[in-house]
Amino acid sequence: ITESLQGAVFAFDFSQRMLFVNPAFERLTGHSTGALAGRPLIDFCHPDDRTTMAPHWQRAAEGETTAGGAFRILAPGGGHRWCTSSWGPLLDPTGARVGVLGTILDVSDLKASEEDLRRDTRLLAAIVDTQQRIATTRLEPQAVMEIIVERAQALTGARGAGVALVEEDVLVFHAAGGIVAGYVGLRLSLHGSLSGRAVTSRRIMRSDDTETDPLVNREATRRVGVRSLLAVPLLDGAEPIGVLTVVSPDPHSFTEQDTHVLQLIAGFMAASVSHASAYEDKERRLEKSSAALRESEDRFRNIVETAQEGICLLDELGTCRYANRRMAALVGCTTDAVLGRPIYEFLDVASRPAAEAHLAGPGFATGGTMPEDLRFRSIDGTERWAIVSTSPVRGPAGEFVATLAMVTDVTERRKVEDRLHRYADRLTALRDIEQAILGEESPEAIAAASLAHLRELVPCERSDLVLFDFDAGEGIVAAGVGDHPSLPRPGDRVALLDLSPLATLGQGPVRYTPDLDAVTPSHPMFERLRSAGLRSVLTVPLVVGDELIGEVNLGSARRSAFTPEHEEISAELASALAIAIRQAWLRQDLRRRADDVALQLSEQRRRVEELVAALSGFPDRPAAPRGAG
Repeated sequence: ITESLQGAVFAFDFSQRMLFVNPAFERLTGHSTGALAGRPLIDFCHPDDRTTMAPHWQRAAEGETTAGGAFRILAPGGGHRWCTSSWGPLLDPTGARVGVLGTILDVSDLKASEEDLRRDTRLLAAIVDTQQRIATTRLEPQAVMEIIVERAQALTGARGAGVALVEEDVLVFHAAGGIVAGYVGLRLSLHGSLSGRAVTSRRIMRSDDTETDPLVNREATRRVGVRSLLAVPLLDGAEPIGVLTVVSPDPHSFTEQDTHVLQLIAGFMAASVSHASAYEDKERRLEKSSAALRESEDRFRNIVETAQEGICLLDELGTCRYANRRMAALVGCTTDAVLGRPIYEFLDVASRPAAEAHLAGPGFATGGTMPEDLRFRSIDGTERWAIVSTSPVRGPAGEFVATLAMVTDVTERRKVEDRLHRYADRLTALRDIEQAILGEESPEAIAAASLAHLRELVPCERSDLVLFDFDAGEGIVAAGVGDHPSLPRPGDRVALLDLSPLATLGQGPVRYTPDLDAVTPSHPMFERLRSAGLRSVLTVPLVVGDELIGEVNLGSARRSAFTPEHEEISAELASALAIAIRQAWLRQDLRRRADDVALQLSEQRRRVEELVAALSGFPDRPAAPRGAG
């Protein structure tokens, strides 16, 4: 078992001299068993973490079982791995304490995932901030390009950036900052520069060193003092309209993260463990003598009971014949309560078919890692996700004895994955709304599309978007999902006072009512919502700059249906949606003005034609006699 455990196992005496380590400990530290023998564990801890380890060793030496916090294990070459540990007393066959026994689990991947999540959270905040800043420009192109230049430098750490637009067969820089700030108006060929190649190929182009890159105009980059650059095409649908270029005077300044700065990196490698290859070797050792067998049983029983992985033995029907403390804790029972019960009782209904197919099929004879993570459900309803690996336990004659199941809790990993997926969905919705800003869509079409995205991220039975006309004291329902006779439909006008008091609307706060039945005195609109079967409502304002233009309303048939994360998602999308609607209004206003000018020109042309026709009806005047005064 120790040779097949994913976690490292060690034992040392009261002088802190290492007595035993398993292969996982050797892999974790990078040292062989011979190099580890007799050395104290503290030698392999990061200097900053050694003081936190001492109390756990002392408590284990006194006979107490304890779990340590996160610390770093040093490896040859100066590297380190983040780990968690558990400690307990090492007992001889008489039950006397002779040292300390411990296990270590490598959690470096989880640490890295948490750092990725923090970085992606900062990136998401930067995206929302950029959208708000663009909104304050009222979509003035030059100001928007200057904001893009500024944010591109901040997000990538570039020393300079510029935005160039396609004009006939050349690129013309309209905004620039940093070391290329003086190059506004510079004209580049679409076919003789890396920025031009990014436009014509519609692909991101990167040069890590302009001195060795054959695709770069070396003389031009030397004049500017650029050694590395990254060019991203700006696309309107499938049509390139320009390029955003960031530069640096140092080579190799930009990474893959910079090229995909608007995308969050998701995914984690699933761990798997194979136990069958180590079983025969362990069996030979256990059969050497009965004395060695008893000693090994006592030692490994302590190891199994202090392991951070759940371990259980199952018979051919899947009934638990043995379970360690970690396994019992995972399903929320005592060890005795687990014994004699089928393992399937502790699995979520959706996970049972996969487990039954594995244990009753090839897994019965060959073992291996189950093809998917299983969801365990404890007796109090708590859910835990786990990787389950199995291997058959056979007797001396090769007969099947039991199935050894190793259960690794990956709940925290799944939570991080779920959060990353939700962030990716939020970014996708934001990108779709940004495309609407560039498109020729009406406010109603933008509202309907955005509500569809929002309902995917925030489940609800009813949603609508209302645009305010404070002069008329009315709200216009631009889009809505979830039809009911008592509720307004798209195109209806609603008195603002029916929505909420004008003072409340004027402040534009996010309003959440978790239980409509608990509101006294009840508002008329709440009565209509209740009659439609809704029990909780979330209202998010649409604000551009300091102007409130409307609100998004989400209703659920469940009480307390919306969480703080739902409020955060709704506020983010509402911010982008408000910008898109304001831009659509500006386009409509521009079209109306153009139509008015065309009508005036047509009227003037008609009047001129009438005047010319009138003048052509007069007879020509006779010429004056020659010599006449």
